Amino acid sequence: MKIELSQNILSSMLKGPNTPPPPKVSAAERAETVRRAAIIGLAHWGHLRCAELARVVWPNAKYSEQLCQRLVCKLENEGLIHIRLNSVGTRSFVLTRRGAALAQAMGIDARHGLDLSSVSGATFIHRSLATRYGIEMQIKGIQAYGEHAMAGKACPLNRETIHKALNKLPDLILINKTRINWVEVESSAKTKDEIKKCLRIATECGKFFPNSKLELHTLTFVCDNRLNHESRIRKAAAELWGELHLKERASFLSRVKIVHVKLGPCSAWKEFSQPQNLTM
Repeated sequence: MKIELSQNILSSMLKGPNTPPPPKVSAAERAETVRRAAIIGLAHWGHLRCAELARVVWPNAKYSEQLCQRLVCKLENEGLIHIRLNSVGTRSFVLTRRGAALAQAMGIDARHGLDLSSVSGATFIHRSLATRYGIEMQIKGIQAYGEHAMAGKACPLNRETIHKALNKLPDLILINKTRINWVEVESSAKTKDEIKKCLRIATECGKFFPNSKLELHTLTFVCDNRLNHESRIRKAAAELWGELHLKERASFLSRVKIVHVKLGPCSAWKEFSQPQNLTM
C-alpha cells in the first residue's frame, strides 16, 4: 500500500515527537540584556549620544532612537548614567561612578565619564567620528577600540605599546582576526606635515607589534565630507612618495584607504562610503 506523507507529517517525524519549543525570553530578561549592552557600550567608548548608543544596543531596530530615549531615562533614574551637554549643543551620556562600578562587577574594564574633557572640548566632533565608525565596524563583527579603550585595559594593545612601536597613537584601531587597521580621523584641516606623519604609518604595514601576533595591515582615513580632506592627503602623499619607483609607490598607496562620512546638523552621522584606495 502506498502512503502519501504530507510536508507537515514529514517535518514532525524529523523533529521527533518530544522536541520542546524554543524557550521564551521574558520581558525582564530582555530589559536586563538591553541594560547590560548600554553599560558595556558606555564603558567601552566613554561617551555616546543617543544615535550612537542606539546603534550599539539596537543595530537593526527601526525605531532604535526612540527606544534609546526611554532607556537612558531609566538608566539616569537608577543613577547609572549622567547626561552632559556636549560641544555641539546636544546630549551625551557617560557612566557615573555607580555605573562604572556595575560594569566592573560584570567583569568589564570601566571608568566613570564625569570628567571626560572630550565631551565639551574642541575634540568632540573628532572623537565622535571615530566612535561612530568604530561602532559601525563592530556591527560587522570587527573589534574596534577608540582612545578611551586604548587608555584602559580593554584593548589588546595599550597606548604605551602602540606609541613605542610607531611613535604615534591612532584615533581608532580595528582588529580583524590578527590584522590591525590603523584609523585616522580627519574632522578639521591638518597641516601637510601632520598628514605626512600619518601617511608614514603605511610604510610600517606588514610588521607585527611587539610581543603579539597582531600585524599592522592598513591605514584608513575617515574624513568629514564637508571638507576636501582627500585632496590634502593626496598632495601630501605626492610629496612623500612621488619620487619613489612606481611599484614601491603603488605598494604604499594600496595600504591607504579613504572613507567619506556625510554629517548633518550638530554633526549627526548620516552615511559613510566604502573604503577606497588612495590615488595620486
